[in-house]
Amino acid sequence: MPNKNYRVYKRGTIVYVDFGVNVGYELSGNHFAIVLNNKDNSKNGVVCVVPISSKKKSNYVSVGKILEVASIKQFISQADKLKEKLRIIILLSLNRGIIDESDLNSFIKDIEAKGEKLSVEEVEKRAVKHNLVCETREQVIKEIKSLSEDMVKYQKVFNCYKKYTQESYVMPLNIQTISKNRIRRINKFDPSGNMKAPGNVLNEVDESLKKYFTK
Repeated sequence: MPNKNYRVYKRGTIVYVDFGVNVGYELSGNHFAIVLNNKDNSKNGVVCVVPISSKKKSNYVSVGKILEVASIKQFISQADKLKEKLRIIILLSLNRGIIDESDLNSFIKDIEAKGEKLSVEEVEKRAVKHNLVCETREQVIKEIKSLSEDMVKYQKVFNCYKKYTQESYVMPLNIQTISKNRIRRINKFDPSGNMKAPGNVLNEVDESLKKYFTK
């Protein structure tokens, strides 16, 4: 059996981890965590992390609103991609005569009015970029249905992250090595695994680890 290839995580990546059930231990269940490995590779099935908590304790280190700040950029980027994909489906369908303007409601017309003006060639180019297949009305309907499903998934993740707007704290005494199989994502729109802690936060984590684990 060939060796399994694991995802490679860069130092500072913020991931969502299932730490399991630990009776009598303060760290249980699901928590965000920061990857500390300086080097990782696809054959490495474990990663060293320091957990993040929303609770304030004397041995925790404040890292500000790290989850809110790190996720905003990801959510904006994802929303922009979804909106562009909708515009390209509509423009592609209009250009090819699959639908006409009488099929468009005011919402879609409003999206088009606010967007940049695209040539027929640019619309075709972006359609290829998004892997859109819109040769027939049935295919257009299928693409719109798929996009609608993606929007629901996006909204689910966005709603989950609304609660992560408060101050966060790293838990240096809970640093541990975990299996990469314990890293979770809600769905493909979950920014965890793509978010990164800024350099000043990593410096604070390093200093706290030196304080508690070195003389």
